[in-house]
Amino acid sequence: MRRRFDEKARVVEESYYGADDRLIAPPDKGYAVLRRKYDAREQVIEESCYGVDERLVIPRNRQYAIVRNTYDDEGRLTERSYFGVDEKALVQDSEGCATVRYKYGDQGLEIE
Repeated sequence: MRRRFDEKARVVEESYYGADDRLIAPPDKGYAVLRRKYDAREQVIEESCYGVDERLVIPRNRQYAIVRNTYDDEGRLTERSYFGVDEKALVQDSEGCATVRYKYGDQGLEIE
């Protein structure tokens, strides 16, 4: 596995290569490249999976090609959205929807 880091030493890409130095998709991963984007607080705001052809894929261990996260001013997750290889919203079997919204009470505990 090779990792690429940004200027803040965050992992922005993980990719897998075979002995011939060509991209491979390990069976336990189901993707060849995983890319991440971060916000100013260093929280992951997007994670996407790509195959050996550098096209979006839905790995076996996930039900989506892209997941996007939104956070509030306190750094709490407020929304998580799932997308397919066409980058359109994708309903998750585990969640029953394409976007999950989280709400927090006055004490900062998740209430919905």
